[in-house]
Amino acid sequence: LKGALHIESRARAAGVAMNVHMYNALIAACERAQEWDRALALQQAMQAENVAPNPATRELMAEVGRRVC
Repeated sequence: LKGALHIESRARAAGVAMNVHMYNALIAACERAQEWDRALALQQAMQAENVAPNPATRELMAEVGRRVC
């Protein structure tokens, strides 16, 4: 998870716009690390940045939801 978040940080610092695939990779890393709150925060960031979720995003977030509830 730390490596994925470091890549996100470097990408943002370089001005790279986040896309659905980058977010999905981060959310998947959070799900594997059981960092549910961080996964939810990433979904909120996607919405704030107008990055549309795809079916993989929805499945990842459904899994996070199953783990949280």
